[in-house]
Amino acid sequence: MNLDKTTAILKKINRLYEIISDIGDASITERDLLKAYITELYESISEGTVPVNKAIPAAAPKIVAAPVGTVVSAPAPAAKEKVEAKSTKVTAKSTPKVTHKVTNEMDSLFDIESGSELSDKLSSAPIKDLNKAMGLNEKIFTQQELFGGDGKEMAAVLAKINGLSDFEQAKTVLIEEVARKYEWDTPAKEKKARTFIKLVQRRFK
Repeated sequence: MNLDKTTAILKKINRLYEIISDIGDASITERDLLKAYITELYESISEGTVPVNKAIPAAAPKIVAAPVGTVVSAPAPAAKEKVEAKSTKVTAKSTPKVTHKVTNEMDSLFDIESGSELSDKLSSAPIKDLNKAMGLNEKIFTQQELFGGDGKEMAAVLAKINGLSDFEQAKTVLIEEVARKYEWDTPAKEKKARTFIKLVQRRFK
């Protein structure tokens, strides 16, 4: 780029532009002269630069050799057209109801004998609400031992039993929903289970 020449041409362009601005319009001669100055300016700026049509060689890609022993995986083949899988109609089979067999140990838990002693008779007095019949400590102990610590499940079972009409229905609910689930017939839980079942029995006297 020739700086001196470029500066001189720019001054000519500015002077001509000021004249045109003052007049408010440019004649054909002034337009042609302005075009000529601009062409000279372009040529002056382009002096010493690389011709536009001359291709600049691209830098060769750097090849990094793989370490010895490295397994170079081949490129994955192009994905083939998706084959539509045949739609299979699945018919849901109804799950058969499983009836659990009640073990002798489980059944014996519900055989509560009536005692003849005064203390036994007092402890067998009828009750109307299982929730109110148990103190706070007894509720916590029963929940931990016989309901796996699940207070919501215990409350739901007690509410259901309170709404039943006889002990046989209560027995079915207890066996199907919690007694078998939490293994009341094991030696560790048998005593507490009997105490609780006796309380349930009093609900239907």
